[in-house]
Amino acid sequence: MNCKGEGAYDFVFEDAFNDLSIPFHLTTKEFALHLKRLLKEDGLLLTNVIDRFEKGSFLASYILTLEQAFGKGNVYLITLGAYHSNGGVTNRVVVTSPQKLDIKSLTRSLKRIGENERVSYIIPQERLQKDLQEFSPVILTDDYAPVDNLTAPNFR
Repeated sequence: MNCKGEGAYDFVFEDAFNDLSIPFHLTTKEFALHLKRLLKEDGLLLTNVIDRFEKGSFLASYILTLEQAFGKGNVYLITLGAYHSNGGVTNRVVVTSPQKLDIKSLTRSLKRIGENERVSYIIPQERLQKDLQEFSPVILTDDYAPVDNLTAPNFR
């Protein structure tokens, strides 16, 4: 990865994951720590992920891995449509920051949009943590990142 240096970036946007192919080296704790070093203190890592969170496959492990690098409670999941309304494989955005975000302000802004017009929902942190415990995710590392096995349930 070409980069200017540590603490230089306001945000990094990853859009290399899909439901058929995930470059495992972009999912690991080591890579997340590298990205964290590149971000400004209030910077954001935004990752577009196509997966099914409800079945506890890849996405739960990716979120847990980011929490290992950025801190528990510093990783947020944004869904298209209400959380339980879109089971199955779909786009989700994982928002991560080296520091706590004012996610309540963003949530209030989203709630002001009429339900018929609203497309994005932030999963409450309490719900996200509860789901992570239920799914028994693994921490993805350079030495162990079974992303193909974790996405396999999407094809059953």
